[in-house]
Amino acid sequence: MGYIYPNDAPGITSDFNTVEVYGKVGLDAPLSPSLAVYYDVDKVKGLYVEGSVSHGIPLGATTLNLGALGGFSNNMDPSADDFTSNFADNGFTHLDLSASIDLTAGPLSITPALHFQFSGDDATKVTKLTNTGVNQKDTKIWGGVTISWSKAFGGEAEE
Repeated sequence: MGYIYPNDAPGITSDFNTVEVYGKVGLDAPLSPSLAVYYDVDKVKGLYVEGSVSHGIPLGATTLNLGALGGFSNNMDPSADDFTSNFADNGFTHLDLSASIDLTAGPLSITPALHFQFSGDDATKVTKLTNTGVNQKDTKIWGGVTISWSKAFGGEAEE
């Protein structure tokens, strides 16, 4: 995957262009464990690893989905004026605990989600950029809603 900036945003030049390779594997096993590995081969030359588990709990016609995701970085230790790295230090970046519920009505699906994040890296603690500096917190609570519509088109497949 390549990250290419067309140089039309203030403060962003081709110096921020980079290339990253990644892979992800998941197991069809209890807790659905998965592991994702990202390596920037150009500017950052750093490794980011993310492990996660999830479990669905049936609640009648719907499911409560619980998840945990942890991130770790290596060789992402930039100088103070280097903004090409995603993390401030090497090691634990964050732990994200999540809960979501699937609500469906025909082809319409609504999935509200809530996350509680513990941050270990200064770059993952950012909550807001202001004129006077950066607001940071060790923990964050955030959420959102995904709304989707899915409908198959066409007739039945012939045998």
